[in-house]
Amino acid sequence: MRKLLYSVLSGLFFYGWVVHAETDLNLTSHEKTPFCDPLLKLESQIKAPAFWGIQLIGADFTKTSLRSFHLNPVSVVVSDQAISEGASRKILLSNHEKSSDFKLLLKTGIGQKFSTLLGDQPLIKEIKNFAIETLPIFNRFMFSSNLKIHGKHVAGTIGAQGFNFGVSNIAEIEELDIFHGMDGADNESMIEGYQTLIDRNEPVPVLNMSHALSADVKIVELLKTLVQKKQTICVIASHNQGEELRKENLINQLDDCIIVGSLGFDGIKSDFSNYGPVVGLIAPGEAIVSLGDQFEWHKEKLSALSGTSMAAPEVSGAAANLKGLLPLSRAEDIRKILYETAIDIGLPGRDAFTGYGVLNVLKATRVAENLVKKGLTSADEIHAALADPKIFNLDDLSRKALSQAYQAGASSPIYLNLRRKAALLSGKAEDFLELGTAYMAAGYSAFGRGMFIMAVNRKEAKIDKKNLSEIASHLASVQEKILKDERKNSYVIGSLANADLLMEVYRKLSFESARLTYKTMKAQMNVVAPERLAELEQRFPQKLYEIEELDLAATLKMGDLFDPNLRKLDWKNPYEVTPFLPFAHPLKPLK
Repeated sequence: MRKLLYSVLSGLFFYGWVVHAETDLNLTSHEKTPFCDPLLKLESQIKAPAFWGIQLIGADFTKTSLRSFHLNPVSVVVSDQAISEGASRKILLSNHEKSSDFKLLLKTGIGQKFSTLLGDQPLIKEIKNFAIETLPIFNRFMFSSNLKIHGKHVAGTIGAQGFNFGVSNIAEIEELDIFHGMDGADNESMIEGYQTLIDRNEPVPVLNMSHALSADVKIVELLKTLVQKKQTICVIASHNQGEELRKENLINQLDDCIIVGSLGFDGIKSDFSNYGPVVGLIAPGEAIVSLGDQFEWHKEKLSALSGTSMAAPEVSGAAANLKGLLPLSRAEDIRKILYETAIDIGLPGRDAFTGYGVLNVLKATRVAENLVKKGLTSADEIHAALADPKIFNLDDLSRKALSQAYQAGASSPIYLNLRRKAALLSGKAEDFLELGTAYMAAGYSAFGRGMFIMAVNRKEAKIDKKNLSEIASHLASVQEKILKDERKNSYVIGSLANADLLMEVYRKLSFESARLTYKTMKAQMNVVAPERLAELEQRFPQKLYEIEELDLAATLKMGDLFDPNLRKLDWKNPYEVTPFLPFAHPLKPLK
């Protein structure tokens, strides 16, 4: 009886992330994922589907539909520290011996090939440092004790087999060995490696770089040449310092490449993700399940890692899908499809924190599929077709999926998947708002809340008071945690694009956190709603403490010099401070 109850409960728990086989939009059957204790534990810790990243971008829906097109494999070159076993082919540098073929040692399906690469050890150590502080609830599922899984994890995210992880089932991984077994690559190795890609006769459809780039002008020139001469989709991780990409940073000169940041569970940029005007997309980058060594599932060893290194390969997998459907397409047109179909969150259009938005593999692939069905497959035809905004409107398909969801009923195990498909096809805020609510009701609190925040954190969004208070409380607690860990990056405040939400989050911060984030708050409000700056300055007294000789701690010790009522105030809630404060700049009464 105990075993039976255990099986029933585990089966119910996994209904939320069951993957459904499909032909176009018609769900004909579904495959129930077998119970797996390590993944169940991971889900219970993060309150989200174990394969939340794949689900949020809709990659699970595209893997089945692409089979009907009988596409040729698409080469994705992974520039990482590599070993020979496991990859479809290893590309040696031009002054080494001839490139060699290697036997695939891991299970593969048709057109599914992935490598087992060594990891970039300094990067893994860096990830461990920031993410253990940021995401302590992920426990041992977050990081591997083996530092040799970084490249393997990246390659698996691009094109590993199965419905549940790996973005593309037509990606064929090629290793670009520029590390020579060392912990990092020097300028000469990078230059030699990228020159090798340019010189070889074969095309280079996609190049994934989940590693730091050496500051060398020659590297910029070579990557630009790859884009222009070979029409390569170059995908680069923005890296993990949680800092703005400065103007002198090499990556800022690579707007022809796709710079990828990380999206977190909370529906905003991950705090560790670098940002700046050059960022093109963000993609899920926290607790991403892929190949590794932490636990076993379906006889495959997996790990759950975080970082922009995990977000970039999702974009590379999406690019592989598009190149498979449109092999004659130009790099600029592949970028346009990915940018135009992204889920636009934050400020309208492209912004420094989210680029054009969150990667949407389902919508991007559907747009390419529609071009193929219309016979628009030459470079010029594709380019001309993409000039028409109507090509990106998939509302009819979205309504069809939503109708199927209603017909199935909210109690159906396929209901959430159909609702998710409808939201991804439309990309509309209201659809993600309802979808987030549905996931929260189903028990996936983090997953649902993240989609909810993605929907309401937009400049024009109107949020009811109850939801505004609840979401603001959560985001304020996240901001508090970051500041408590002495990481002064005010990423929550800086990521908010809705003035009401921004104000409410700030209102719920403790005094010290509000003081530390005041400059960021003022700068962000100036971007989001400059007309409300006066309201901010009236409502919050933090500006009185950030610039002058008044130290709060010293001030409180001098209580006899102040009104005795001052001592009765709750200093954890500075917005309750009233205008009787005897400071040099008394507050004006609120209107």
